[in-house]
Amino acid sequence: MYGYTDSEYKRFREFAWKMLISFGLTYMFFYNGRQNINLVMTQMAEELGSTTAAMGVVSSALFWCYAFGQLINGRLGAYFGYKRFMMFGVAASAVLNIVISFQHSIPVIAVLWGLNGFCQSMVWSNGLGVLNKWWPKKQRGFASGLATAFSGVAQVVTYLTILVCMDANPTWGWRAAFRFPMLPMILMIVVFGIFFKEKP
Repeated sequence: MYGYTDSEYKRFREFAWKMLISFGLTYMFFYNGRQNINLVMTQMAEELGSTTAAMGVVSSALFWCYAFGQLINGRLGAYFGYKRFMMFGVAASAVLNIVISFQHSIPVIAVLWGLNGFCQSMVWSNGLGVLNKWWPKKQRGFASGLATAFSGVAQVVTYLTILVCMDANPTWGWRAAFRFPMLPMILMIVVFGIFFKEKP
């Protein structure tokens, strides 16, 4: 019982599940601000008069900045507070996506997309760090596996979300993929803020 009474342990388990589910759902919709570009890259290249090679460079900017962010964001999350830091990452990613939807310059989009990659790196490692506090060693594999399953489902959710948004707003073209799909991300911040607890 890890030093808890029966009633305390029951509450502990309840909060552990709330932490895990709120993190998983938030991360699932978080992919809307990362995978969306892959579905509209051809349309972006055509409208902006660019090439698929140049768009590949834009797309890779996210992953380079994401990799760099993973090196430091765990430490930054510990300093600023995991929950606050993660919520900032989700909100900043949503804002950057919306700003990108109004751009007409490939270099500007590349810079913004790189910044988005850095913001996207603020959530996963910090979420797993908090998960380790709520889920004991014997159950940690299950908990991290479930969190990873949410990220796997996220790719399907993103694909469906982008298609629906583009069908609903055909005049926006590729820009639709960077606007309405951000709404679930922003809404999940509210759920995340209510149910996600940093520590027991």
